[in-house]
Amino acid sequence: MKKILRKFYSLSVFVLLTIACYAQNDKQQFGQIDREDLVRKASLIDKNAEAEVLYENYDVSLALFAGHLQIDIKAHTRIKVYNEKGLDQANIKIPYIARSGAEGIYKLEAQTYNADASGKMLVSKVDKKSIYNKRINNRLSNQIFTFPEVKAGSIIEYSYTLKRSILYFDDWTFQRSIPVRYSNCTIEYPSEFSWSHVARTTLPIEIKETKSSYNVSKSFAMRNIPALKDEPFISCNQDYLQQVEFRLNGYYSPQLTINLSHTWPEILKGMMEDEDFGLQLSKKIPNTTELDQRLKSLTSQSSKMTAIHNYVRNTMAWDDSYSIWALDGVKHCWTDKKGNSAEINLVLVNLLRNAGLKAYPLLVSTKENGRVNTLYPSIQQFNTVMAVVSIDSSMYVLDATDKETPSHLIPRNVMYSEGLMISMEDFGKIFTPKDFSWMTIWNPSQKFDRITNMTAEIDVAGKIKGQAYIMNSQYARVASLQSFKRDNEKYAEKFTEVHAGLKLSDFKQKNEDRDSLPLEQQFGFELPADESGEYKYFSINMFSGLEKNPFIADERNSDILFGVNQKFALRGLFSIPEGYVFEELPKDVRMVMPDKSIVMTRYIQSVGNKVNYSVVIEFAQPFYPADDYPQFKEFYKRMLDMLNEQIVIKKS
Repeated sequence: MKKILRKFYSLSVFVLLTIACYAQNDKQQFGQIDREDLVRKASLIDKNAEAEVLYENYDVSLALFAGHLQIDIKAHTRIKVYNEKGLDQANIKIPYIARSGAEGIYKLEAQTYNADASGKMLVSKVDKKSIYNKRINNRLSNQIFTFPEVKAGSIIEYSYTLKRSILYFDDWTFQRSIPVRYSNCTIEYPSEFSWSHVARTTLPIEIKETKSSYNVSKSFAMRNIPALKDEPFISCNQDYLQQVEFRLNGYYSPQLTINLSHTWPEILKGMMEDEDFGLQLSKKIPNTTELDQRLKSLTSQSSKMTAIHNYVRNTMAWDDSYSIWALDGVKHCWTDKKGNSAEINLVLVNLLRNAGLKAYPLLVSTKENGRVNTLYPSIQQFNTVMAVVSIDSSMYVLDATDKETPSHLIPRNVMYSEGLMISMEDFGKIFTPKDFSWMTIWNPSQKFDRITNMTAEIDVAGKIKGQAYIMNSQYARVASLQSFKRDNEKYAEKFTEVHAGLKLSDFKQKNEDRDSLPLEQQFGFELPADESGEYKYFSINMFSGLEKNPFIADERNSDILFGVNQKFALRGLFSIPEGYVFEELPKDVRMVMPDKSIVMTRYIQSVGNKVNYSVVIEFAQPFYPADDYPQFKEFYKRMLDMLNEQIVIKKS
């Protein structure tokens, strides 16, 4: 990208264009607040919304002067706050590229509007002294401020101009987590430029285009957009937002032709020549004596890989920022033992290669960042880089910022996605199209695997007392360990959230530091059985992680992404008190999804005053498209209904 920009900046062409704002009937002026909006108590789009975007407009103009590029963006946003939950909308962060003065924010205005008891509008301006810039990394910063006097009923409004001197355009997102009444993006540019767009919308979109001898104006607007609902097991909200993507294809004039639509090889070649990426892969990592000593006794490639991976992730601290750029360099990162995701994982690639392993950088987009469109060459789609190691016929994906995922497991936040691997054997040579390939990051044998064993007895008072043993393997181990480390003091409480009156005792955990073994958990439990007259009843579905059904919505907009295959097993033995018999036992059953992607088997048998059971549920598919949701929802409901069936006992 830097090479492309230098080439673009060096044009010896004189172009002077004055671009006027495109007039729209819907254009609203800053400070002109509709009284009906000020006194309105609820959104007309969603009466339960905590806030609503009343108006959002983005005017982008592009100009060339003596070969120098200038992009001006005029942004204007107005938001109504309806209740206490919407107060977070008053905290504003405007990101911009600070490095080398690539972007700057000017003419910022911001103020709050409230109505007094008589209905008169009161205006509270944001104090300029309260606006500050916060550096994120060497490239990015945020301009941050908070609106004053914001409460339920307030309207907040801000506008600013962003000046950009690099060839980069944001896609426009119409939808938010709150309803949007009106959203518009207008792009104006010299007619010598060639643009295209892709509208990723399911709701009505208004597209207008006007042309003159010198410039072209395109506007994209949507109205009355509902909030994007937070749905369980979604890949990333960004994948499902109503949005339009912009693509600048080239510059074509009688004097000059420039193709700005680049291929993956061209983009990657630029990255490999970039000081913040490719040139870092040839750096010699200093002061590795301790690691070298550990490697001396290891003979297999897999043991060396694991040792290096563990050493880097245990000795280096991640600063919680994702990046594909080693902004401070791998040497500086190694010395400080701290860095962003690219710096740490490029250190990892270097050390793996120094040990004689076939290791390569892998550009990826994490689940939270969204899917990659492999047909659309754009490096902005990726948000981090990981390491790939080839040993015999196996490929291992490593992320040294992840403290819980072992070397033999693919990091779950990129599982079932596409990664771009730079497979150069010699990073010092010139990059060619043969030096990269797309990698499907997926291993069906790696799964979320949880086994729950219980032994319990029910006394005549209807109290259930027992012992539970849970074995978490592979991704179940990773998920449990991550949850435990986030809040180990309250971790055991998670088991009690779905059962009223449940109490745990003597919680113990094994193999926290041995990632090649399952994470074992053992504890005692006590809870009351349900009663009705002479009957007592209880469920065997305890501590499985499947107690509640997350798929209860009638409709769903997003695909279901588990990310991995899954296996749940419940086994146990319950004893009932003397003088009681089993009134009714759930029947043995085998349920199979029509496409055979989910199978549930259940066996229950009683002998005397004891009942033993075995339930196994296997998901052989990590992804279900939204179109299949009705069938999936119905099957999942029936499956959980059977899983939660009660065992009924009564006095004999």
